[in-house]
Amino acid sequence: MFRGGAIGLRKTLPAHEPSCPFVHAVVVVWGEYPDGASEVERVAYVAGTQLTNWLRSRPMALSPARRDALARAVQRL
Repeated sequence: MFRGGAIGLRKTLPAHEPSCPFVHAVVVVWGEYPDGASEVERVAYVAGTQLTNWLRSRPMALSPARRDALARAVQRL
């Protein structure tokens, strides 16, 4: 279900932003989640208390201008 949503977004975005990067599904668990963060079948599960640290640990793949353009494209969906 979550991975399907990411795939759907990846297929839809090029109509609004021609050069769309890979879209990663992330589920934030706002409850008890002792693992902190894990990945199952290309879906990341992250405890809400760990979200900021998890996001900061990810490689920076896009420039700020590119991220802004993609954010605007998502808002237009």
